[in-house]
Amino acid sequence: MNREVMCQEQKLTTNRVILMTAGTCKFHFDKVTVKAETGCLLFGFKDEIVRAEGTEGTEYIFISFSGTRSANIFERFGIEPENRVFDGFG
Repeated sequence: MNREVMCQEQKLTTNRVILMTAGTCKFHFDKVTVKAETGCLLFGFKDEIVRAEGTEGTEYIFISFSGTRSANIFERFGIEPENRVFDGFG
């Protein structure tokens, strides 16, 4: 985890899917803080403010995406700000 970058608040300009590959991390989104650990898949939404607070050895990868089908995908799989963390991907 690049602490210099992720410990700072940033506004997401696209949607983001994040896969935790090692360690644990708290992700602070606009109105909610979620804890993620190795194998968690979580989502950030366009225009949200996000900041990460990870432990030593925390690693994750992310993919940013946008487009007209994003809303359809979120709806189809029940992904929303209140339901953004999914376990069992690692």
